[in-house]
Amino acid sequence: MRHVLPLLLCCLSAIAVAGESSAWPMRWRTWCDGESGIAFRHPYMWLPQKMHDWSLDRERNGGGGGTRLTEVKEIIVDGKKVKVSGPVGQKKATDLENDLIIFSEVAEGAPDAVGDKAAKIPLQWSDWDYYRADPTRPHVDAKVAAKEVTARLGVAKDRCALAVRHGDRISGLIFAGPIDRELTKQVMDTFEILAVPEKMKKAGRMTWRDSQFRSGKVLGSDGKPIGPTPKQKPVPWTQGWEIETEHYHVTSHTSQARLLQHGAYLEALYTTYSDLYEPDKMPPQKFEVHIFDLYTDFQSAAASFGIPVGGGGGITGGFFVPSLLSLWVYEESGKLGGYDFTVEHVTAHECSHQFLHLACNGSSHVPTWFNEGLAVYFESGEFKNGAFQIKPPRERVTRLQGQYGAGRMLVQPDWYLAHHGHIDASQYAEVYAMVHFWVFGTCKGAACKHKECGRARFKTYWQALRGGEDGTEAFQKIFLDDMIKAKGSKEAALKAWHDAMVAYVKKLK
Repeated sequence: MRHVLPLLLCCLSAIAVAGESSAWPMRWRTWCDGESGIAFRHPYMWLPQKMHDWSLDRERNGGGGGTRLTEVKEIIVDGKKVKVSGPVGQKKATDLENDLIIFSEVAEGAPDAVGDKAAKIPLQWSDWDYYRADPTRPHVDAKVAAKEVTARLGVAKDRCALAVRHGDRISGLIFAGPIDRELTKQVMDTFEILAVPEKMKKAGRMTWRDSQFRSGKVLGSDGKPIGPTPKQKPVPWTQGWEIETEHYHVTSHTSQARLLQHGAYLEALYTTYSDLYEPDKMPPQKFEVHIFDLYTDFQSAAASFGIPVGGGGGITGGFFVPSLLSLWVYEESGKLGGYDFTVEHVTAHECSHQFLHLACNGSSHVPTWFNEGLAVYFESGEFKNGAFQIKPPRERVTRLQGQYGAGRMLVQPDWYLAHHGHIDASQYAEVYAMVHFWVFGTCKGAACKHKECGRARFKTYWQALRGGEDGTEAFQKIFLDDMIKAKGSKEAALKAWHDAMVAYVKKLK
């Protein structure tokens, strides 16, 4: 790479989360499902086991999602004291399997029966005032709140529930533990039936916080909406701001106006990713993005979560952490790494990893070359007139064309197919060219209906990934088998692919 201090773009696959630092606390995440029309906020470290799960846990066991704290206890076995270790707060057999279960279904009658079914035991039910006046519940403001919502509160010794009727649906939350926990009350109080504000009917249903973003406001550290302040200077992270767009929850501390710009940019990115993936459904969690001001801020915040940043002679430009489902970037990246590494370019690259991970129900089974190749495809785009426009990574391509002067690829295709780990920075252009060859090489652009081109196969491929299929095996079945049949063997097909790739790269623009 051309910079003296190369900026690294990372997808961190397995991080042992150390915990949140008081200096860099992360705000609540947003669980939002537009189809059922419900949303609520929950603590940052409550995460799903899988992308489409309708349940959340304080800590995920396995998959790099953090570990429960361990404590040593003495128990009596055959009359003897024995020391055993186990997770703090380990669930008893009578507890719920998950810390929080979300439910929503079309149903008749009172919410109580649906709540009992979700809780798996009968609960004692009473009325719960959804519309009560409370400064911590701005989503029930008469100007934006959904109409004719009735709610019930269910309690038992080891679990409690909120069940809400809205239209023909009954939706709600089942919590492990008693009702008197403060955190349980806080989550319940954020439960929102999505409404269509009168002034924004074309936008469809949205959360109250999304409506604030669309009206040009950010949310302060106290949760109250404020308009952007001219020439706003960076503030400590704990005093920073947040926005909630249709698909993203974004926190930052650089400036209010800059945060609003990021929100518009991220939604444009989402539209671009969706145009390629054509997803029929996405997970109900909003994408989590953290935008720091300086590189030192970025480093310090990452360290508080046990994520090592820096070292190795390079500067990390940003990363997506699958175990946290969150993306981390910083404003200063362009100043340190040049135009190609502005926070917008880094965001486009890392958001591609994030989108793929959520769309494909994880990314550990996706070959690195495909994951990184797609990210490079998006990274050089530009945001103009409210839309994200794809642009080729010209410097990467020009450099690769020079390296192909010897008539061979940097790394052989068979190595890429099964590789799931780190690749060298010099290979980013090559994996971009590989993805371009298979996905976009036969596409006719605006005139293409994507029925026979590589984009049609791409859709089949990512749906296979979402279903849990091995990425290497699925790629061969969907993309490579035709060439294997035509050439008579996999070895011959890989040789033909190699030669075609070399010729293809020479013509790339």
